[in-house]
Amino acid sequence: MQITSLNISGFKYFDLNTQINFKENRGHLLTGTDSDQKYYLFETILGILFGLASEEKINFRDLDGTTHTFTGMLTIDLSDRTMLIERDFETDFVACLLSSKKEVKPFYQGKDIIIEGNPRPYIKMLSDFFSITDKDTILEICYDADANDPQNLIGLLSTFYKLVSPQFKISESERLIDEEKFNNSLLAPLETIKTIEEQIAFLKRKKTFLSDLLLIDSRVDEINHDLEELQKLINLVQNKGKHNEAVLSDLKRRFPDIYKENSLQLRADILLWKSLREKKIEKEIELENTTSRIKQVNRLIETDYATYKKVPETFESDFDRFGQLKTELREKRKVIDEFKNKLRMAEKKLKRKRQKRWLLLLTAPALTLFISLFIFGPFWILIIPETIIVILAVLLYFGHINETIRAEIFHINEEKRLVEIRMQEIESEIKHIFFNNPLFKDEEYLIIHLDRFKKFSKYQTELYGLKQKQAALYEELQTEQLTKQILKFEDKYSDKVNIDRYDIEGYLDRFVEAQRELNNHQDDDENYPGIETISSIKRKYLVTLNNLKTYREKAAEFIKIKIENTESELGNIARQLSDLDSSGEEQQFDPAKISDII
Repeated sequence: MQITSLNISGFKYFDLNTQINFKENRGHLLTGTDSDQKYYLFETILGILFGLASEEKINFRDLDGTTHTFTGMLTIDLSDRTMLIERDFETDFVACLLSSKKEVKPFYQGKDIIIEGNPRPYIKMLSDFFSITDKDTILEICYDADANDPQNLIGLLSTFYKLVSPQFKISESERLIDEEKFNNSLLAPLETIKTIEEQIAFLKRKKTFLSDLLLIDSRVDEINHDLEELQKLINLVQNKGKHNEAVLSDLKRRFPDIYKENSLQLRADILLWKSLREKKIEKEIELENTTSRIKQVNRLIETDYATYKKVPETFESDFDRFGQLKTELREKRKVIDEFKNKLRMAEKKLKRKRQKRWLLLLTAPALTLFISLFIFGPFWILIIPETIIVILAVLLYFGHINETIRAEIFHINEEKRLVEIRMQEIESEIKHIFFNNPLFKDEEYLIIHLDRFKKFSKYQTELYGLKQKQAALYEELQTEQLTKQILKFEDKYSDKVNIDRYDIEGYLDRFVEAQRELNNHQDDDENYPGIETISSIKRKYLVTLNNLKTYREKAAEFIKIKIENTESELGNIARQLSDLDSSGEEQQFDPAKISDII
């Protein structure tokens, strides 16, 4: 069992999304990790595996809290399988996958909330893989071992593997013990083997059986080695707290400058100091950035956009209105042109009607007189009324037509006059816009001016907001908390605690725990729970070891070989199988050969 990678997001002291490959970084990030870093990373790993209580999350959450992402993911190599555990600390949701070459299978998805007295199905699931699932017990044993024999992060993880991997190895070992093999006629009687195929099948079964024996041998050696390591671990921690002097000496060694301080009060003061100082630094940086931006915006306004300082605020609305007026003016001019065309056509029409009227007045009476003389002859007296009637008819007809044309001309002139009045109003309004804003006279570049004016307005608005923010930051930095209280903490603790430690919270927590341990210490505490936990693991290991040895001896007796000859026997069978496979069906079956092999 080995953790191969760690992915975290939203944790203190790390980028938003950080990935650590334990194999690739083994020689750099992990072995070079200092004391505070290794504890922080180790507790991060345990937090992803076993969860974090609400108060613990505060110690791991990113400093500014601006991101809502707070997740961790572990990849654990389990020999022939890979376990992936992903935890979202915002929602307390955990997802677990087991993957092999053949499949990827989810085996847990759901909430995992740490509440006292609340059942946790997730932890129950982990107990199938890990010997210990109590985070506090693991931390206590690992840190005690580390205190006796300081290690880097790899050393802490090594201790962790010794504590949690036995359950996985025990489960794997139990799967190797297959009593059914003895009941399934694994080795048929020699006299029943008649063909090459049966011979090959026989040898393959025996090869599988021998391979299992070798695997069991390997597991026995591995468990024996683990038992030795667990005993070493017991030896490391069994003298924990035997004497107050030793505990006090350890406290002085680990916390030389603060061991006399009240740990709880010190922790509260340091964390408040750290918080206030970080807040002050954050506000100072923010003020510096704000002041810098104010200068930058002012410089832009004074250099690139100085032309627009005297431009009325109504420039954008005036631009829209100017466009509307120009459009309307063009339309009105078109209307005037149409009216002029109509007037010209009406005048021409009236002129033609007048010409026709005079032509008829000159020709119609003469023609009427001639026709009447021809018709009436001596009764010429009747010609006069007829001529008068013709003249009156011509005058009436053309008079009506001409009056209609004149009325049309009048109406066109009236409409034209109204349009001209509106045009005068438009031109007057345009002149007024020109007067208030000279930029409109530069009509060719008006769109450019509008775009630059918008940017100028945007900068003006930003500048106003920046100045308000600057004033608020000045005021906040002058508060008593960020002035007198920070100075008070600096005078009291600056020579005792390095507030810039990589994991100041973890350092103070360990100090609190160490001081509590000293206060609660009793001489000759032989019932140290860590030793009992490790001893319990050893007992389970010994049972498994005994089962493996018993099964190995039974299997060796069953196939009639000595355990120490297993490997050479397996090589024999491999060579015979190779010969049989290459010879094919043409080879004659020879019982003597199979007898030799057996």
